Amino acid sequence: EAVVAAPEKGAKVVDAAPAADAEHDSGSIVPVAATAGLVVVIGGAAVFAAKRRRREQ
Repeated sequence: EAVVAAPEKGAKVVDAAPAADAEHDSGSIVPVAATAGLVVVIGGAAVFAAKRRRREQ
């Protein structure tokens, strides 16, 4: 016989993380801008390295 612990009185039982039910914050541009900035920096560094490598050959 399995013994199942009952939740505390008044406790809400959820089967998913609360964040999964939260509405997505589509208004925030900060993560998008940060990601785009990072992509530009990495891309610029790659182009710079490629040009430098070509010059050294």
